[in-house]
Amino acid sequence: MANLKGNKSHMTSFDKKLEIAQDWLQNQQSWKKLAAKYNVSYSAARKWALGYEQFGEEYLKRISSRKGQTAGISRIGAPSKRDKLSYELHRLKKKNKELEMENEFLKKFNQYLEDLEKNNK
Repeated sequence: MANLKGNKSHMTSFDKKLEIAQDWLQNQQSWKKLAAKYNVSYSAARKWALGYEQFGEEYLKRISSRKGQTAGISRIGAPSKRDKLSYELHRLKKKNKELEMENEFLKKFNQYLEDLEKNNK
């Protein structure tokens, strides 16, 4: 079957996608090399490998069996609201800890200056 450009469409099997994803996880080679090795596009190799890493074989099964339909899984890399809130909480806790450490340092430094002033009198 031809696509809109008149080229032959190529449907990659589940097994091939799984092989590509596992190869990337084991070897961590560049997407460009991986795509060339399996004769697939850079973006497809990346999508399959990251989807497999994040969701497992179920991701590859769903996208292999539903050609032309969405896989029903959130976009890879698109953070959920929960992820955003978790990140914000982590960031605020880290900032709070830094401010507490700075406050403690300033208290000790202030105490040091007071002691120094008392000793000089």
